[in-house]
Amino acid sequence: MKNKTKCMGIATALALLVGVATAASAQTRKACDANNNGTVDNADIGLLNGCVSAACPTLCGGIGEGTLFPAPNPNAVRCGDGFGDGTAVNTADVGLCARLAIGLPNLHDQGCPVGADAAGCVGALPTCSGTCTGGVRNGLACVDESDCPTINVGSGDITASVRWPANCRVNLTGTVRIKTNGNLDNADTCKTVLTIDGRPSVAVTGDTTAAAVPALFILPGARIGANGAPTDPIIMTSNNPPHSPNDWGGLNILGRSTVNTNTTGTCTGFAEGVPEAFGGCIEDDNSGIVTYTSVRFAGRLFTPDNELNSITMNAVGSGTEYHHVQAHFGADDCHEWFGGTVNTHHLVASGCGDDGFDWQLGFTGSLQYGLMFQNSGNLSAGSGQSRGIEADNSEFGFEDLPRSNPSMCNLTLIGAQGAAGSDTGIFLRRGTAGTIGNSVIVNWQDVGTELGDTSTCNIACSAANTLNPNQPNLRVKNSIFFDNGAGNAHTKSSAPAGCVCGAELSKDWYDELVANEGVRNASGVAPTVDPQLSQTYPPANQVPDARSNPNPVFTAGDCTAVNENFEDTAYVGALDPMASCNTSVCDWLDTSWVSFNTN
Repeated sequence: MKNKTKCMGIATALALLVGVATAASAQTRKACDANNNGTVDNADIGLLNGCVSAACPTLCGGIGEGTLFPAPNPNAVRCGDGFGDGTAVNTADVGLCARLAIGLPNLHDQGCPVGADAAGCVGALPTCSGTCTGGVRNGLACVDESDCPTINVGSGDITASVRWPANCRVNLTGTVRIKTNGNLDNADTCKTVLTIDGRPSVAVTGDTTAAAVPALFILPGARIGANGAPTDPIIMTSNNPPHSPNDWGGLNILGRSTVNTNTTGTCTGFAEGVPEAFGGCIEDDNSGIVTYTSVRFAGRLFTPDNELNSITMNAVGSGTEYHHVQAHFGADDCHEWFGGTVNTHHLVASGCGDDGFDWQLGFTGSLQYGLMFQNSGNLSAGSGQSRGIEADNSEFGFEDLPRSNPSMCNLTLIGAQGAAGSDTGIFLRRGTAGTIGNSVIVNWQDVGTELGDTSTCNIACSAANTLNPNQPNLRVKNSIFFDNGAGNAHTKSSAPAGCVCGAELSKDWYDELVANEGVRNASGVAPTVDPQLSQTYPPANQVPDARSNPNPVFTAGDCTAVNENFEDTAYVGALDPMASCNTSVCDWLDTSWVSFNTN
């Protein structure tokens, strides 16, 4: 498979680059100078790599990893802590230092004093591995999540870098904001970093009894270091089972990248639910790292069109590392982008109340490998508007710039046909552009895909009644639509021939995609029910195979033609049909970081 490194985590990819680097840079970041020779070079990266899985007491001239130096200087850094989050050497540190060693920009530079671990989380506290479900945790009786070692963090701003370590969980009793003080554009301003350790148990809970809305906000200029691992993920959920959607306000990341709502004349918008400002038109802005993280039973509905989602990304920039993230069984949307340029991969949107993947306000980032499925027990039944993808440019101005124009490949979008609330697999409206390739869209109640208005059609189609050949345009490529709408219609019907912009225009556009872009009605290539997946994805009768079976009459497209940084795949959909399965799930879901439990 070519271009494999383009979707790797930064530490892995850069470790490969370091092996072929021929000249060390002259950069002198002290925390990365593992051999204490005054520069950061390949020798330092070799030493740091050896410290990821073992203690290194002789690092940095014999002071040992994690030691503050130059002490007692108030700007002391920790030996080996390249990321600047207060932890011992980990892959994030190696990845950051490796960039310096080969002369690349340091996207995660912080270099500021690090605060203490969260009060109450220091010391040899007992661990609490797993969650309390039905009065049982790992075979032992339990009360609820409150019987684990926990500290409460209430509403307010955290302005000094802090770590929430693995030996206890943090319970949010209000809206917690991670905030950097000072001039955010000043390179000398210390960036506040929240580090959350991965662990085989819950890391963060939202208190369902709190008077204020429990939610976690990373504000512009601040950063999150949620660097989980497949078997040591970062789980955020509510604190009292049985859990329910709307239990808490979820994870909200506010960056300084692009947004087309020019509220203040400075490329700025304001978040829904909690009106915090975001934006700044810094395309490569860095909000930190979120990997192997699962946000469950979140979302908070205040008033119509004023909600917190499970995970909200507001103007998050391309300097942010974001992959292997699940949003599960929450109210409103699973993953929503308001503007931004962040590039993501391996996302799960499972059983959320409204849309799986939702973008607006000029989102121009990317996603490769995204699995979304509806659960009929948690849909916004009254609206009939729960979709796999709901895509807008802007509801405030359909032609506002920068126009939403993301690139996506290898998606599986599974609806809950027959359930009140299930609507359209891919709903494109309000002037959005974008390209979706190598995807499976199946089992949606209304239609598989639909264009919402003339403004969007003008992006999709040209005046010559053909697909728009110009940029930006709107495409679905090399994808399978199956069992969507009445009689497998897949799109809205339309009387005029050709790609005519006007009422009920979607079928004409869809027919052009079939003729020119490798889109197929799934006659003969229908996804099948997979007994492995149906054990896990409730209810079983709504679960076509999330992997798409290889078929000789269908050819997958080249994902690098959608986005040069994507991997090429020989299959459509989110999961490799040739990958192995364990007793519940397959391919990249075959680890403990995801859960599809509904209580």
